[in-house]
Amino acid sequence: MPDTENNNMNEEEKARRERVMTYLRGMSAGALLTMIIFAVIAGVVIGKSRREPSGADVLTSLKTRQKMAGVAELISKNYYYDADPELLETYLFKGIAAGLDDPYADYYSAPEREDVDRGNEGQYFGIGITFFMNDEGRMEISDVYEGSAADKAKIQPGDIVLEVEGEAVTGLPADEAADLISACEEAGKVSMLLERDGEEIPVTASFEMVRTSVITSRMLDEETAYIRLPQFTTAAAEEFPEILAGLRDKGAKRLVLDIRDNPGGLLESVCDIFGCFRAKEEIVRILRKDEKEETITTGEEAVFEGTVAVLVNSRSASASELLAGGIQDLKIGPVIGEQTYGKGVIQSTYYFRDGSAVKFTTEKYLTAHGRDIDKTGVEPDVVIGNMDEMTEEQILETAVKEASEWKSE
Repeated sequence: MPDTENNNMNEEEKARRERVMTYLRGMSAGALLTMIIFAVIAGVVIGKSRREPSGADVLTSLKTRQKMAGVAELISKNYYYDADPELLETYLFKGIAAGLDDPYADYYSAPEREDVDRGNEGQYFGIGITFFMNDEGRMEISDVYEGSAADKAKIQPGDIVLEVEGEAVTGLPADEAADLISACEEAGKVSMLLERDGEEIPVTASFEMVRTSVITSRMLDEETAYIRLPQFTTAAAEEFPEILAGLRDKGAKRLVLDIRDNPGGLLESVCDIFGCFRAKEEIVRILRKDEKEETITTGEEAVFEGTVAVLVNSRSASASELLAGGIQDLKIGPVIGEQTYGKGVIQSTYYFRDGSAVKFTTEKYLTAHGRDIDKTGVEPDVVIGNMDEMTEEQILETAVKEASEWKSE
């Protein structure tokens, strides 16, 4: 006879074993799934940690810090000369500014920043000239500040600088030519060899505090005044209204405003000067990275409401272009001369506790009627194609004629 009890026990044991195996298989699958999920999460975390930093984050990344430490160790162990810590720090930050690929970005050590601030206020320590490298690569004097050391040394606009302290400057970048002059500051004077009308002229000029906001003004005829504005500084904005009011009181109904070779300056200064011509007018729109916009409007009362003819050239830049473009937009008068430089962006300067500062582009501006002039410039109403070949008298005659005939639409 069959053993029914044993058979039943065998069946129960098989069932129990099957349940255990099913449980174990479930446990294994769960553990495997957990491991897979963990591996995926770990992979994501590891992937994130290995991802290259973006934008300015690279400056503080672990990779950068490790590399900087490695470079420092190499210099400490192997550099033959003594490294100047201040110079290393200055050029480290200058390198960061250069890395922005922003032509207007810069880093200033504390002494450099003081020079920049003085320049914005309308003064700097130097000999009193501005210059540019002309189309032939020659260093040409564009302006000599009245009463400056250069003025006393009989240096004149249009002079070509051949040598600075015996070193040829033709073909050099403008900043390197400027550095040759600045390098003589400690000695207190600089010797230069000039060329004027085919003649070579040696000159020596001393370094002194130069006031750059000198505004030249006079009456050209009974009804036409002339103002030359070399730069938009704090001092220029303070002086301009009084000078303009004096010309108005002498009978001026028209103004020739000369901003040739004016490289720009402070936004606040150009807005204050613009406000002398028209009251309650929107003159500039400022665009920011956060897409917020700001509109600047002139004050409640203008000093002069006659025609303003603006003289410009290819070296009129930034704030000069804002002024010329706004006068053109509001049809206050004609813009005369050459296509301007084409700088329609604004830089901000940020100061550090040690007196140093960093500057870079933070905003873009549009003219009174919303024109973007960056990289294009302002096209004159009256183009003078051969401006450099004309005499000053001929240029002013053209400006007076155009101002006299100007009729606002």
